[in-house]
Amino acid sequence: MRKNKFLTVYACLVFGFLFLPLAIIAVTAFNTAPTISFPISGFTFKWFANVFATKSFLSGFQLSFMLAIVATLIALLVGVPAAYALSRNSVKGKKLLKSFFLSPTIIPGIVVG
Repeated sequence: MRKNKFLTVYACLVFGFLFLPLAIIAVTAFNTAPTISFPISGFTFKWFANVFATKSFLSGFQLSFMLAIVATLIALLVGVPAAYALSRNSVKGKKLLKSFFLSPTIIPGIVVG
């Protein structure tokens, strides 16, 4: 039982370390003050309106969205026939190809990046 208690405390500390900064940013994003302050002085969407009003943000967002659509379509056009062919046919190196295609789901992105 002692080992489980230690693991629970450790998991809570790691969770707090990872998500507390995000929670602070989420709360202060709606603050009326231009700097981080606690307690928040009021509630506003002013900062979000400023970001979405800038032309550079909107053009960057549009470019990212279009790139995501194109990448998804290319992945579908290549991946679906490849998966169908690998599942129906016996190909030399089939296990190696399956391992290659499954590697992005097995290896965490933080390791690659």
